[in-house]
Amino acid sequence: MPPPPASPAPEPPPPEAGSVTLGPVMMTGTMGMSSGARDEAKRAFIAAFESGTGLFRRCYASALARNPTLAGTMDVEVVLSRDGSVYELKPGSVQLEDVELVRCALEALRQLRYAPLGDGDYFSITPVLHFKPQ
Repeated sequence: MPPPPASPAPEPPPPEAGSVTLGPVMMTGTMGMSSGARDEAKRAFIAAFESGTGLFRRCYASALARNPTLAGTMDVEVVLSRDGSVYELKPGSVQLEDVELVRCALEALRQLRYAPLGDGDYFSITPVLHFKPQ
């Protein structure tokens, strides 16, 4: 009896494409945090985003394969717990005509590794993400 056919190899992730940048980053809530801890948490959030830019560019590459001229912005409130884990993501204004890109970008925000808070119970920040084809 011949061996069963091998299952196909999984598709490699799409290459990174397009430009995904961080626009204005507004602090929207800080419970029990000192001003120094707020500034530190904001810098840590920006560093986490910058280290994970490839995640967003892979999301965008898939969207550009569906629509090569897709461009736009989205903002999302990211609520972090004291330990740096994502407590909640609240999409705000979305000016992108690709639901899958929005879903993927939200998942990328959830996958980023954020530093624990220096003090306080939670930290809430709302970044604006800009998506532009290259």
